[in-house]
Amino acid sequence: MAGNMTRRVTSIKREKNIISHLCSSEFWSSVTLERAIEDTMFHGNGYYYVEDSQGRKAGLHLVIKEDGTQYLRYLRSDPDGNCDTNLEELPTCPTC
Repeated sequence: MAGNMTRRVTSIKREKNIISHLCSSEFWSSVTLERAIEDTMFHGNGYYYVEDSQGRKAGLHLVIKEDGTQYLRYLRSDPDGNCDTNLEELPTCPTC
């Protein structure tokens, strides 16, 4: 990983029921999902992460899936079985 800075994601923005932005109260917020994917490709898995109320962290990982003639890229939180660290379960960005 290039450097050890990480970015905590606390909310998301959706467009047409698909996550389009990752958000936080930090200076970097908000970023498009495409930018977050590029950042993860450069900095490595876990650069963006979610954290539950008990301090448990789940890094976001880049997934590349072949779909016929194209490759789909998306981010997924660690599959730890904890709904509180599931990217899909985060609230909507309050400032988006």
